[in-house]
Amino acid sequence: MTEKIKHFPWWILVPVFYSAGFLYYFGEGPILWHWVTASFLLNVWVASVSLFRDRNPYSLNRMFWIFMLVFFAMIPALQVATGSLPWGKPLPLEIVLRANLLILAGGAVYQLTRYVLTAVSGYRPPLFPMRISGGWVRSYATVGMAIFLTLSLLYFLIVGADALFLQKDILNKWRDRVPDAVFLLVEKGIRSPALYFCLLSVFLYRLRRISKRLMALVLVVGLLVNFPLAMPRVLAAAVLVSLLLSFGGTYWQRHRQAFTLLLLAAIFIVYPLFQVVRRTSDGMGPTLRQPVQVYSWGFQRGDFDAYSMLCQTMAFTDTSGFQQGRQLQTALAFAVPRKYWPQKRVGSGALLRQKAGESFVNVSSPLLAEGYIDFGWVGALLYFALFALLARQYDCYYWYWRLHRASAGDVSFRVLYYPVMLILLFHLLRGDLLSSLAQIAGIYLSAWAFHHLIRLSGRWFFRKTIS
Repeated sequence: MTEKIKHFPWWILVPVFYSAGFLYYFGEGPILWHWVTASFLLNVWVASVSLFRDRNPYSLNRMFWIFMLVFFAMIPALQVATGSLPWGKPLPLEIVLRANLLILAGGAVYQLTRYVLTAVSGYRPPLFPMRISGGWVRSYATVGMAIFLTLSLLYFLIVGADALFLQKDILNKWRDRVPDAVFLLVEKGIRSPALYFCLLSVFLYRLRRISKRLMALVLVVGLLVNFPLAMPRVLAAAVLVSLLLSFGGTYWQRHRQAFTLLLLAAIFIVYPLFQVVRRTSDGMGPTLRQPVQVYSWGFQRGDFDAYSMLCQTMAFTDTSGFQQGRQLQTALAFAVPRKYWPQKRVGSGALLRQKAGESFVNVSSPLLAEGYIDFGWVGALLYFALFALLARQYDCYYWYWRLHRASAGDVSFRVLYYPVMLILLFHLLRGDLLSSLAQIAGIYLSAWAFHHLIRLSGRWFFRKTIS
C-alpha cells in the first residue's frame, strides 16, 4: 500500500512569521512586557490554528476566529507595542495582560461549547419543507418582481441624485434633512429586501429557473440600490460578500482557505484604504497625496478599537463597578423609543466615552466587553458560549443544505440570508450590542417579511403550479 502524502499546512507560516517579526522588533522590555508579549502571541496561535482547521470554507466559526485573530491579537499587539491604542492614553500593562487572559479564556469557552454541542446533539440533518416549484417561480416573477421594482423606484425617488454618489459627507447631510423614520426606511426597509431578492435570483438562476437576462436586470437594479460607496462599510461588505459567496458555488469548497485569505486581505489592505474613497472630491485630494499615512492611520482609529475598548471597559469597572445587567436590558429593548423610556441608556462604548468626558461617542464595544461591563468574567464568558451555540447550529443548518439539499431546490430564508448574516454577526462581535442588535433586527426582519410574502403568494395564488 502506498501511504498518502499529506500537504504541508502552509497556514502555519502566518503565526510563525508574525511571532518572529513581533519578537524581533518588540521583544525587549521588562518582565511584565514579556508576559504581555507571550499572551498576545498565544492568542495569535490559538486563533490561527482554530481558523485554518475549520473544515467549512466559510462559516460563522471562521468569522469568529478571524475576529479573534485580527481584532483581539494581531492588530492590538502592534497598537500596544507602538503606544497607539485608539481613543485613549496608553493603558497599564496589568490591564492589557488581564484583557489577553480574558480573550484566551473566552476562546476556550467558545471552543468547549462547540465540542459539547457536537457530543450531545451530533449532526442531525434539518428539514427543508419549502421547495422551489412552479408556484415559487411564478410568484417570484410577478409579486416579487413588482415589489422589488416598486421599492427600488421608491429608493431613487427618496434619495434623488445622490443615489449613486452617496459618499460619507453627502450621506451625513442627507440624513440631517430627512426624518429618522425615512432614513431607516431606506436603510433597512428598502435596501435589505432588495439584497434578498438579488440572492434569491442568483439561487433561481443556478437552478436554471430564470433566464440570464432577468438575473442580470435584478442584479443591476439591486446594486444601484445597494451601491457600496453609498452605504456604511459593514453593509457594503454584507452586499459584496453575500453575492460573492452565492456566485461562488463549488469554488469555495474546492479551495477551502480562499475565502479566509480574501477576507484577511480585505481587512488588512482594502478596509483601511476605504478612508480615501469614502470622502467627497473636495476632501479626497490631501489623502490621495499621503496614502501611506492614511493607511497606517487607519489601524490606529475607530475601525480597530475593539481591543482598546475592552481594556477601557475593564479599567472602568475597576473604579465604577459592574452595571448589573442594565446595558443588556437597554440592548434588548432597542426598539423602545426614548420618549417612552426617558431613562433608556446609551450603548456601552458611548457610556464609557461620556463618563470620560469625551464628546465623540461613536465607538465600538465588543461582545466580550458587553458581557464584562454587566457581569464581569462570568458574563463575558457566557456571551461567548451563547455565540458558540448560535454559530454552531447555524453553520450546521446551512452546510447540510449546501451539501445535500441545495441542488434539489429546497430552500429556506435562513440559508438564503446566511452569507449576509456572516457579516452582520461578525459586526456583532465588534459591537456595540445596542446598535448591532437594532441593525440586525431591522435588516433581517424586513428581508424575512419579503421572503414569506413571495412564498405565501405562491401558495395562495399559484396553488395549481406547486409541485
